Amino acid sequence: MRSFLHNALLEKVENRPSFFDKYSLDQGIRIYEKVENLFDQCHFAQLEKKATLACVFDNLRKGVSP
Repeated sequence: MRSFLHNALLEKVENRPSFFDKYSLDQGIRIYEKVENLFDQCHFAQLEKKATLACVFDNLRKGVSP
């Protein structure tokens, strides 16, 4: 997931089709940072990988504030 979002940001910067097409670069970076923070929090809380991904996807589904 982290790698996917990182690559999507690089594509955005290079003006190639990207997951972040509907967002500005600033919004994409904020979403990326929010997801990174969620991964870090889940790791710190020692959640299993499945629970961590569920947490991240749930936050994305709800709409991570860009």
